[in-house]
Amino acid sequence: MYSGDSVGTVINGSGCGLCGSGDNSDCGHLGGEWVRSGYGQCGACSFNCVKVPLIGKQCTKGTYAKCKKTKYSAAPGVCCFGNKPAGYPKQTCDPRYTLHSDACYGAVAGYCQQGNNIFSDAKCVEWGSVDANRHAALGMKQKYCEGKFGSDASCRAWAQSSEAQGQIDSIVVPFCQSNPNDPLCSCVNSEMTCPQKFDTNCIRNAGYKSFNDMNIPCPDVMNCNQYINLSPGAKAIASNFQQNCSTTTNIGTGDAVASVSSEKTNTNVSAKTNAGTAGNWGILLFILLVIVVLVIGAAFFLFDDDDESLANIFKFD
Repeated sequence: MYSGDSVGTVINGSGCGLCGSGDNSDCGHLGGEWVRSGYGQCGACSFNCVKVPLIGKQCTKGTYAKCKKTKYSAAPGVCCFGNKPAGYPKQTCDPRYTLHSDACYGAVAGYCQQGNNIFSDAKCVEWGSVDANRHAALGMKQKYCEGKFGSDASCRAWAQSSEAQGQIDSIVVPFCQSNPNDPLCSCVNSEMTCPQKFDTNCIRNAGYKSFNDMNIPCPDVMNCNQYINLSPGAKAIASNFQQNCSTTTNIGTGDAVASVSSEKTNTNVSAKTNAGTAGNWGILLFILLVIVVLVIGAAFFLFDDDDESLANIFKFD
């Protein structure tokens, strides 16, 4: 954009000049990027025409200067951002100068790191979104936002974005140590492991997640050991935990001798299990008793006419 003719292009100069070495036509109207480079065919134009009495108009054969473009003269800082040079078209942009080109890296980076340009300038935002520039853009944002999470909306929004999660502990953690109740810090200051899965404050506030939070594998359900060790306040905001957790209570001597269900426990799970086992034994005993009674009853029925035989069956020595 705004490059005009490419370097090496040759065109006719302005005006008509004398053929040969005395050619006095020029390339000045094209600007400083062009120089005279020889002359064209003699007779291409009429030069120094005069009116001769009785004869009429007389002209010397002339020619045009050949003008060659030798450079691009617009400032890289202008061209890299796709802006129109003030002297265009006499000042043009090198086509190598584009926002994402290596040739423009220094100029663009130098501009985008000024103030909050990396957040507020559309060209800087676009530049920082390209993979090759992400690391540099991250560093610029980190430098600008240090100490500003409480006052700069751009920095707060960035800290909550997927781009920043787990990447800027060095500036967010100190802020959260000084501002423990800030919603941005609800994940960093959580006493739970994997707060993004189990801490309802962290989830609701979309707080910043630390490097460890982002890289430690998280289970789908919080196990009992973790839940039991939470403070009462943390238990009140916990989610997705096992529902049959219990804690060991010391009685008297300090020995672990009793199991007490936690406030989130599913009640009577073990009691129901024991009751079920006892019920099964009762049913078996009842069935055995019925069988014995039926056997005795059958015996009396079969031998009711033979008291002696019946007596012999139940005779005890």
